[in-house]
Amino acid sequence: MIDYKTCLNKQQEQAVTSTAQHLRIIAGAGTGKTRALTYRIAFLLSERIVLPSQLVAITFTNKVANEMKERVQSLTEQYNLPIDRMPLITTYHSFCLRFLRKEISYLPGFTKNFTIADDDDQKKYLKMTAEALKINVKADIFEHLKYALWNIKCLGLLPNEVSEKDIEDPILSYNSFINFYSKYQEILKKNNTMDFDDILIFAYYIIKNNPNVKQRYHNKYKAFLVDEYQDTNNLQYKLLREFLSPDALLTVVGDPDQTIYTWRGADAKLISHVLPKDFKDLVTVILNANYRSTQTILNTANILINNNTDRDKKNLLAASGLVGEDIDFKILQSQDLEAKYIVSQIKDSVYRRNRKYNEISIIYRSNYLSRALEMALAQARIPYKIYGGFRFYDRASIKDALAYLRVLINPEDNASTLRILQAPTRKIGPMSLANIVSFADQNQISYLEAIVNHID
Repeated sequence: MIDYKTCLNKQQEQAVTSTAQHLRIIAGAGTGKTRALTYRIAFLLSERIVLPSQLVAITFTNKVANEMKERVQSLTEQYNLPIDRMPLITTYHSFCLRFLRKEISYLPGFTKNFTIADDDDQKKYLKMTAEALKINVKADIFEHLKYALWNIKCLGLLPNEVSEKDIEDPILSYNSFINFYSKYQEILKKNNTMDFDDILIFAYYIIKNNPNVKQRYHNKYKAFLVDEYQDTNNLQYKLLREFLSPDALLTVVGDPDQTIYTWRGADAKLISHVLPKDFKDLVTVILNANYRSTQTILNTANILINNNTDRDKKNLLAASGLVGEDIDFKILQSQDLEAKYIVSQIKDSVYRRNRKYNEISIIYRSNYLSRALEMALAQARIPYKIYGGFRFYDRASIKDALAYLRVLINPEDNASTLRILQAPTRKIGPMSLANIVSFADQNQISYLEAIVNHID
């Protein structure tokens, strides 16, 4: 069996082995929340508190779900736990899609073979909706309708449930929006298709309005664990409440200070205010031992975050006990000066403090900010790699722009000429391009000259 005292710190052990029916784990950055959650799953299963088939763990991405599956599987093998099968570890959308495949008969107009619209499909259906209602897809009103539709769906409202106060856009009338929303859903249904938001909305609609279905799932699932709970929105919370039976266990892990998905409806009050209100027996464990940073960095972070109002107080402590170096804070007047300063600091680290280039990272807020940094690094002959994006000069839009400049300087640059013929496209297809190339080669002239001087 697992010796939790040797595997976990005191707060993690308290969270993992808690016997509370409703448990809230406030986990600061770098405090091992995923470790606590996976050990909690192992604890509930190994102690036979619930069976694997009765437990659902919900994360926000497939990547994290797969990582958690691997960790739980590793724990069962490492400690030879008496677990005959893996529990369901999934995302909200995957969980609800699984539910809909079984219960779709409760949703008139759809068959079990319904499809899910991807981004391109959704754009197509939105355009079809606009055309059906004689709305110009290039007009501002179309953008307002799409944005309002997204907001309403985040609330989990069907067309007949939307009130005037739900539509916050002053440009839209209630009737115009309802017509658009209704027509859009009508077109989706006609194609036996749901969009990404519908997966949650229709799952909620079915379980809320069919007591026999709800009872079946209340009997089936006896424990829910939810990761990154600070990024939960109201619809996801309502869904969870419908699936949660009165005797089921609930464990949520999150940190209100790390809520970053408010733009897609996330509400930090769900973890900080709503849970304590809805579950009077809620037990809270705070994880504050940080395994990533030195105490100097954490002290600065603590001071900054303490300025936030209406939050659960916690101070992160460095588990390593290292104080660390002071933070160098510098305000400069431009991106170029910032880049030059960063380069000077890198040189100092490498030449005076024996650091290696691959021990240094530069973090920036948005990809466009890499340009000045790349130029400064290149000029200083400092090797670098871009992660999660392309080098500035490798981006398609930059290559397109450079192609125009190259042709201005060198009209004989045939490769650049071919590129600008397609950026943007000018209804010049493969056959026309082949004719241009063939004519130019035969007459030993550039592609540009063939186009400009021999248009006939």
